[in-house]
Amino acid sequence: IRIDEDQVRQRDKGPDDEDTKQLAESIGQQGLDHPVVVRWMESDDIYEIVAGERRFIAMSKILGWTEIPIRIKNVRDQDLPWVQLHENVHRKALHPLDLADAIDRATEAGLTTEEVATKLCKSATFVHKALTITKLTPEARAFLERSPIKSFEVIYEVAQLPAERQLPVLQSIVAEDLTRDEIRRLAADTKQLTVDPHPKRGRPAKVRPYAKTITTEKGARVTVHFRKSRATTQEVAEALEDALKALTAKAAKAA
Repeated sequence: IRIDEDQVRQRDKGPDDEDTKQLAESIGQQGLDHPVVVRWMESDDIYEIVAGERRFIAMSKILGWTEIPIRIKNVRDQDLPWVQLHENVHRKALHPLDLADAIDRATEAGLTTEEVATKLCKSATFVHKALTITKLTPEARAFLERSPIKSFEVIYEVAQLPAERQLPVLQSIVAEDLTRDEIRRLAADTKQLTVDPHPKRGRPAKVRPYAKTITTEKGARVTVHFRKSRATTQEVAEALEDALKALTAKAAKAA
């Protein structure tokens, strides 16, 4: 069995990848739920993997299995991209960048966004968002490949930003551990400043106040509001300290 090098690919699928190791452990304990999908390549006298590369690596490289359950599917070369996309697009483990690239390649077949959406059983909006993600700058993509950011919606929000703002915003998301609402607010502020960098006289640019919500170990939620549009983690910490001092002083007076 060989792996099709052009198939929809997930990142870090080697035997040293932690997710692949966990998959191997799960298969070893509970068995395989979905067999590897292959097609017969008569010209090369070999089976080629259509979908299930990670499962194949987990079983053959980590578990050391010499016999692997497969499902043979007759797939023509011209239909292979669609079959692979359909097999892979519904998997939660597929990285948003890989998903976006796969859908982008699928549209190269000449079909409209609506036709692609119908084939994938997804909405046209979903396909549009995926295509927007392909507009990320090389620097932003490189950062995402090694970052913990895996949310499709978060990456889509960043992809809508001007090229020069994408990487700084991604760095802020990781450094400040922003929530999804904070990310959307940051993206909205960035778009606003870009659209109207020189507002007309008498019409000052609107600045959306920054807010940071923190959830404690006991489930309590504390929100700190600022007049400006951005605040560093240090500024948030200082604001919380000031608020705690004020609360302590107020409690002392009441006692």
